[in-house]
Amino acid sequence: MPTRTTGRYLAVACLVIVAVCYGMSIAVHPAPAGGDSDLDAVEKFAAHPGRTDALLVLNLGALLFPVAIVLIALLARPGARALSTWAGWLGTMVGAATGMVVATDAVYAAAARAADRQAAVDLLDAFFEPPVMIVYLVVGLAGGLAAFVLLAIALIRAKVVAWPFAVALPVGYLVGGPFGAPVTGVISTVLLLVGFGACAARILRAGLPDPTAPTATPGAQPAASTASLGASVSG
Repeated sequence: MPTRTTGRYLAVACLVIVAVCYGMSIAVHPAPAGGDSDLDAVEKFAAHPGRTDALLVLNLGALLFPVAIVLIALLARPGARALSTWAGWLGTMVGAATGMVVATDAVYAAAARAADRQAAVDLLDAFFEPPVMIVYLVVGLAGGLAAFVLLAIALIRAKVVAWPFAVALPVGYLVGGPFGAPVTGVISTVLLLVGFGACAARILRAGLPDPTAPTATPGAQPAASTASLGASVSG
């Protein structure tokens, strides 16, 4: 059953917000590519207060990433149930990684405003010193990429959108991840808008499938046909 009009608009708004906020947060990031020491990163945050404020606002929209993944997984579910289900579960890893990145940016911004920046950097070093923190972030980012690859395959298999729009999703996510830079942030935004936009158009046109509706199995139709044939013979 298609969702109501309000639900469709909310779903579309979520997809657009995520596409813009994820990519543009990389484009405005004071230290997007990594590789700097914590002190250098904090100094860059301090040198660009306007970009830092914009980043913190955009990060709020990026937190909707797992919601966007679930929406697209639901859209592809009728035609690719297993793939979309796995993509939805992996989407929780995106939420974990995104939350970690957003929290890190907030800490850098706070350190940039601190009177004693070196003390703030020492606190940052202590926070990231446990290896589990790095593993947590890497697993989250890898899970996000896996989720988008599965989503692309599910969308293509379910014939929800044309394959170029489906492929734009994992490519946009990857470009905006380890290759962070202002130009790649813009490219990521465009690619995600293309992919999410195609899904949003489908949602506006037909709504989202009912998540409680049973998915037809390959053996269901022959069984129904046999029952109908038996009833006809009996009659």
